[in-house]
Amino acid sequence: MEVVDLRRVSALALGPVLEDQKRLWLRELGWDFTPSMAAIVTLVDESQLLGFALRYGHVVVGYCYYIMEDRKGIIGDLHLLDAFRSVENENLLIEAAIREMMRQGVAKRVESQLMWLTSPFDRVYPFAEFGRSFQREVMEVALPAGELYPEPPARDGELALALWHNSMVEDAGYLMARAYTGHVDSRVNDQYRTGAIATKFLQNIVEHPGCGTFANLASYAAYSVEGSLRRMEGVSLASTVGAAVGHITQICVSPEMRGQGLGYRLLRASLESLRKTGCRRASLSVTTINEPARALYARMGFERKRLFPASVWEGF
Repeated sequence: MEVVDLRRVSALALGPVLEDQKRLWLRELGWDFTPSMAAIVTLVDESQLLGFALRYGHVVVGYCYYIMEDRKGIIGDLHLLDAFRSVENENLLIEAAIREMMRQGVAKRVESQLMWLTSPFDRVYPFAEFGRSFQREVMEVALPAGELYPEPPARDGELALALWHNSMVEDAGYLMARAYTGHVDSRVNDQYRTGAIATKFLQNIVEHPGCGTFANLASYAAYSVEGSLRRMEGVSLASTVGAAVGHITQICVSPEMRGQGLGYRLLRASLESLRKTGCRRASLSVTTINEPARALYARMGFERKRLFPASVWEGF
């Protein structure tokens, strides 16, 4: 086994690994990896993708890439062919990526959410003295042809739901920062901690295909109005990630509106819209210890599909 710089590897050599990864996503979750695969191929061809490949003899059998954002590194993805998938080989790639980010002296924090790791919660990760992992899960619900959920009862001072428009992204970013203050997800992903950074995070969801194709017609914001003041109180953003498969990429409610049914209204609106556009199932991801969110999703028919780790390294 040899770990080599990903910039020394051709897209042609990496191709069988990417094709295998594409089949895995489709088989297990119904997600189409093609847009992400195309972006990876382009960057590898241009020798611009940071990361490492695992080579057995002259054959590339796995890869891992990372992204640098200011003073943070993100391990974007990792995949190995079945015959070479093991904790040992995965750790070779993870260690190489983190070591390189540490060597550069820029990254003060590294994050990863790797879906397909071997024994993800029963293993020792590289640089474990700096690391911590949180359990997350993909949940999924069937979207049959008929209407899914009852209309919520009307309330005094009912909030207005508006179809998403990209001009809302800054309001949504600052809403996220409020909603996730002190929340476990702000420890998992530090992009939730400030309005400006959360806005940039949402722009990536809306503009880039990493989380599927953004579904404007299945994304909503909720506003309260008091006199001339109009404030965003909740948001539900959706994408399509495969043939007839939708995904809720972000849902949050302001602290002031929690427990009043707004999360149900927003999620119901997104799921009904996905159903009407032809989706037959939908998924979302949630941190397992976020019990209020998991309870809502379970009431709406979501069931656990897969567990995966969200890992953070900092303090090195």
